[in-house]
Amino acid sequence: MNREYRLYVEFELRRYEQTKANYESLKHDIIHESPVHDGQPKSPGGVSRPTERKALRLTSNVRLRQMEHTLKSIDTVLMSLPEDRYKMVQMRYWDRPRTLTDDGIALRLNIDKRTLYRWIDGLLQGIAKEMGLK
Repeated sequence: MNREYRLYVEFELRRYEQTKANYESLKHDIIHESPVHDGQPKSPGGVSRPTERKALRLTSNVRLRQMEHTLKSIDTVLMSLPEDRYKMVQMRYWDRPRTLTDDGIALRLNIDKRTLYRWIDGLLQGIAKEMGLK
């Protein structure tokens, strides 16, 4: 895998929980925004269509769609991982502060360091493929 793609996928994996929170927050903001008169004529009878406007914003917001695509790509791969590989993801990418080195993670999982690196490569390649980077 291309080094830049690998770094990008690792970046997205590290901030997976933050992206999830940002996604939910942006979605909430769009759904619960107060109606603003935008100067456009209203539908017949003078009734605005806030629900349709919000649905359109939810589906057309580029940032929201990108976050959703990233989260779905990571979720798809994570859901297919065996328990020991999921633990590896937690220890290597999500534990803060990270207290274990790669050697420590391998030791904790009772695997060889080369096996750990194969697992990491497989994980990152799977996510990259789901994201359409590979």
